Amino acid sequence: MTVENCNISAANDSDLLNGTLEVYPNPTTGMLNVAIGSSDKDMNLILISANGSVVYKDVIASKNTAVSKQVDLSRFAKGIYFVRLYNSDSNLVKKLLLI
Repeated sequence: MTVENCNISAANDSDLLNGTLEVYPNPTTGMLNVAIGSSDKDMNLILISANGSVVYKDVIASKNTAVSKQVDLSRFAKGIYFVRLYNSDSNLVKKLLLI
């Protein structure tokens, strides 16, 4: 079992990823879009189930421009998840409902 730190940093949302993180649609039936503002560092993307298990991991490469990533969640059980996007400078967690 892996335990991940989901604490949100003390920084304002406007300081994180140039103020942009979108997770949509929410709720979703399977396809999830994650859009972030520009970042000068790669971002780690993880999906955490309601019981705390990490069920998905990926890295979004830095391009110093806005980036979007599509994730297929159709193989996961319906329920509540947390989308965590972080690097050494930023940490943000969004709640997601898979229906």
